[in-house]
Amino acid sequence: MTRYHYGEMFGNSLPTYASPPEAVSNNDIVVWYYGGLHHLVRDEDSNMTHVMWVGFMLRPANLWSKTPLYP
Repeated sequence: MTRYHYGEMFGNSLPTYASPPEAVSNNDIVVWYYGGLHHLVRDEDSNMTHVMWVGFMLRPANLWSKTPLYP
């Protein structure tokens, strides 16, 4: 996580963006996410095209301690 700066857009340069460390409290922040994947080719894959998707979703969890349906 780094403080937001307009020109910092490339993951390859992340070490230079994060050095020296900056305080992030009360500032806009950037969360750097890397979604790597590893596929082991198997015999049953044959000659099919390999398509894999990687991603993430920002979704609140445990937002309230109880709900009207489940008190």
